[in-house]
Amino acid sequence: MPYIETIKIKNYRILKDITLKGLQPLNIFLGSNGSGKSTLLDAFAFLYACLQGDVNNVIRKRGGFDEVCSREAKGPIMIELYYREQKGEPLINYGLKINSEDNEIFVEEEYLAWKPDKNRKFRFLDVKRGKGHYISGKKPKKTDEHLPIKLYTQDILAIKSLGQLADNPRIANFCRFIETWFFSYFRADLAKGFSKGNGIEKHISSSGENVAKVMQYLDEQHPEVLNTILKNISKRIPLLENIKIEHTIDNRLILQFKDKPFSKPFLANYVSDGTIKMLAYLILLNDPSTHPLIWIEEIENGLYPKILGFLIEELRSLVGIKNNSKAQVFLSTHSPYLINWVEANELWIMKRNEKGYTIVERADKIKGISEFIDEGAILGDLWTEDYF
Repeated sequence: MPYIETIKIKNYRILKDITLKGLQPLNIFLGSNGSGKSTLLDAFAFLYACLQGDVNNVIRKRGGFDEVCSREAKGPIMIELYYREQKGEPLINYGLKINSEDNEIFVEEEYLAWKPDKNRKFRFLDVKRGKGHYISGKKPKKTDEHLPIKLYTQDILAIKSLGQLADNPRIANFCRFIETWFFSYFRADLAKGFSKGNGIEKHISSSGENVAKVMQYLDEQHPEVLNTILKNISKRIPLLENIKIEHTIDNRLILQFKDKPFSKPFLANYVSDGTIKMLAYLILLNDPSTHPLIWIEEIENGLYPKILGFLIEELRSLVGIKNNSKAQVFLSTHSPYLINWVEANELWIMKRNEKGYTIVERADKIKGISEFIDEGAILGDLWTEDYF
């Protein structure tokens, strides 16, 4: 499974210059309102969107280059990832620089580099303003043939074009990695509604409106997974006995919930927002073919605080802290209850400096925190008492 070890971001809104080094399987970003948590999520979503379309449209949808680029900065916007395709594989470095000139937005530079042996690191993809070279093959070597590339326009990613070719497996693997990232924006109102259209779906959507269709798929193809989900949610939601999928006359899918004290079930639109979101999260975290990278913003919203510890344990199972890793997870939160359940090396503190830009530091690197924890302090209390 691909795993990001370091990410660097420059000139992306209030992320003027941040480096997240030493990323863990589970990463929780904590900070006050306006500290940059949502912006960090959007930086990941920005890279994802650039691969789906062209850079020009992606930036214009976010308000234009001047709005996306950090205030009082001239650019370029830069995102740099250091990741491994599998544990023990060489570290691969992807870099992307985007700039603007004469009201035109373009990819100033894009590259993929690695060090497969004891020799110096080299770029097997190197493109500047639509022109450059790449080295094909599963294990590209610096001495291999450098093939020229010239893109039709300067506002598309080179990896998008080259990643479609079978003889570029390293580039293709990176593209597939990004394309399978998942961003959770679950909305209880959408999840409670009818699942429109026929058929079933394998994965829950970002908004969660297809919960019933995914449950139908699990019921037919992975009943043991669905049983685990239903068992766990029944344990955590008081008096909830069961959840069933029903078909309407026009063949739409609806969810029916049944509480233990009552003989008849009720429709999903009468269930609490917290219950439907809990169901959506459990479906996401128990996906038989899960996403390699998952971003969830403020997972605690609408949930009873005591449930958060259970969700952290579900996340630990998913990211493989105790077993083989299935995914890497990023969460943003305001909740001291949630961070009481995490380790200091999993917690990243976000705040803004006197210039208005975000700074980020891992909790275990902050002076005095490890000593407090050794004395029995918990992270949630340290947060509320302003020790961060």
